[in-house]
Amino acid sequence: MKIDLADILIRTADVNDLCALSAFRGNTADDQYFWSQRIGGYLNATYHPQQALPRRVIFASEYKGRLIGWIAGHLTRRYDYQGELQWLDVQPEFRSAGVASALLAQLMLWFQQNRAARICVNCAPDNNAALAFYRKNGAHQLNEHWLVWPDIEK
Repeated sequence: MKIDLADILIRTADVNDLCALSAFRGNTADDQYFWSQRIGGYLNATYHPQQALPRRVIFASEYKGRLIGWIAGHLTRRYDYQGELQWLDVQPEFRSAGVASALLAQLMLWFQQNRAARICVNCAPDNNAALAFYRKNGAHQLNEHWLVWPDIEK
């Protein structure tokens, strides 16, 4: 879909966004309930990924009042890194339109503001689209399941 990125609003997500955020991750009512609980716990700091520190954020992207993507990240100690990209989702019809890159840039700015320069992200080895996206945006392979940005300030 051809869109003008100037028409995209990126804002901090909150608990009022839980239904919309969980709909990205689940196709059934049970899936959406699971993701609503997990994302809600992440937002409220009651769900903690391994080695996550309490400071975390979710950014949502909107186009014409519709939530079209989101990204989540937190401070961490995982692999001796300082920040971790937890989730990134964009509606299929908005992929390859720059939405994911805009969300990633917003999260990287948040990491910089929180003095986190070394960032990691988990990615399934067979998720070729995600691997290509992260590599295009400067990430390097750490191991089979993890990519890293060794220093986002360079």
